[in-house]
Amino acid sequence: MADGELRLPRARVKRIMKADDDLKQIKPETVLVVAKAAELFVSKFANAGHAKTQAQKRKILTYPDLVKCVSDESGGFDFLTDFITARRPGSEESEPERKKHKAAGSSASAASAGLDDIWLPATCVKRVVKDALPDKITCEQDAHKGLVRAGTIFVSYLTACAFELSQRKKTGRNMLTLDDVYKGIDEIGESGWRPELQTFVLQAEKTAAETKKAAPSGFIKFTLERREKVKEGNPQSSLGDIAKTLGKMWHDLTDEQKAEYKAVKE
Repeated sequence: MADGELRLPRARVKRIMKADDDLKQIKPETVLVVAKAAELFVSKFANAGHAKTQAQKRKILTYPDLVKCVSDESGGFDFLTDFITARRPGSEESEPERKKHKAAGSSASAASAGLDDIWLPATCVKRVVKDALPDKITCEQDAHKGLVRAGTIFVSYLTACAFELSQRKKTGRNMLTLDDVYKGIDEIGESGWRPELQTFVLQAEKTAAETKKAAPSGFIKFTLERREKVKEGNPQSSLGDIAKTLGKMWHDLTDEQKAEYKAVKE
């Protein structure tokens, strides 16, 4: 499925989602919509931080601005309480903080275990933030780190919410579907994102179908590559005879040789 205008890499998003050992299968379109939702969240968080910056007539978004957003209970960022704290990224945790995080039992805390080595790529998040913020507004390094962390935790948090809702059906399945994710988005209070997400997925599916339809098969690529040489070697042959010769040549290729042409298509 094509990514369309997606900024965050689906492979990394899927890896974060699968940090939950109970989740065994995730459909491609599910990963796509979670990735897009993560972009919308990062944009929302960055803009909320910018509002704090603007209130103080500054042009640099700082990490403390993000901390203030999390502290504001009406902002919808409370699930980040244990992760976007007054302690700047990279500094050592105090013993009370370590005990607090170890004992934390929220969905975000539980689902984010083991994410330290699979944060969203910083360069990709920077592009999302750059698109979200007004011109001439910059973002300090620690604020970027906070947004990377927040986006990663959001992927984990949304996945956990959606999976928990799916398990309430008691179907016994360990697969996350697109419908589960949409319900998870409603659950976390972002139902307003639904129209944009649904349109994005439909467009991605349409693009993928068009690309698949337009792409020639491995056999066609082989015949296009070899036809002229066969015609040169058999100048008296009819088009039908040339086609038969090419078909036999394709048939005589090994599976490994055919795979090279098929790989080009994919």
